[in-house]
Amino acid sequence: DQGQSQAINKGLDKATGQVFNWLNSDDYYTADALKIIGELFAKNGAKIVCAQTYFVDNQENTLATNEHTPLFKDWIQTVGQANINQQAMFFDMERVKLLAGVCSDLHYSMDWELWLRYLLTFGQEQIVCDKAIVGCFRLHQNSKTTQEQDKDESKFLREVWQTYYKIAELSKDTNLLTQLNKFNYELSANYSLNLPNLAHAKPILAQIGYIFLYEKVLKSFYRQHYKKANFYSKMIDKSKLPLHLQKDLAYLRRRIFFKKWFSKF
Repeated sequence: DQGQSQAINKGLDKATGQVFNWLNSDDYYTADALKIIGELFAKNGAKIVCAQTYFVDNQENTLATNEHTPLFKDWIQTVGQANINQQAMFFDMERVKLLAGVCSDLHYSMDWELWLRYLLTFGQEQIVCDKAIVGCFRLHQNSKTTQEQDKDESKFLREVWQTYYKIAELSKDTNLLTQLNKFNYELSANYSLNLPNLAHAKPILAQIGYIFLYEKVLKSFYRQHYKKANFYSKMIDKSKLPLHLQKDLAYLRRRIFFKKWFSKF
């Protein structure tokens, strides 16, 4: 095949069940994982079930708990600050097939992008989050996750940027597009945001893009990358954020200002 994404879609074409997920070769499920997931679907009439996993090393020592995929109160914020614990996230098969599976043109963010397209199409109703540990995600030197983690020029971040850029194009917000172009990433000619139905107003789509930039400020600040946090902060039209994030951004900007004067970037 042409890589992991196409292989996943081949599996999806052959699958006949009601619940869909995939497991990478480095990782494994816990003994009762599928029983737990099945019961959560049956009990709650769920369309997605999000559980938790452990991070483990090559000797299967537990390093940390990887919490379930986060949901914010407002689905727009969930899209703008999208993150995913893919191994422990199980989808309704019918909905995944309606979305045509993962994007075969993506090789690093295909799971994340599927989640984002799901949210844009169906919202975040009928999603059940549970603290059950259903798998172990192995971290080792040669894994894509380890190699790409936190790199400014990572292939994962470039693919993520493409998706938000496509949303910005749909929003027709020229200022947002100008700010996203400051990342100096190239848009792949092959990539398209495959949505069966998009009925959201342009201001909502623009808001998602500005929340994405807010998330960049937040992560950079708390990783003590103050120069980058300042760079991303200046990209944001604060009036385009939800009110509570406007207040958070104002607070972060003050913190960044004081760091500028009282510590080294």
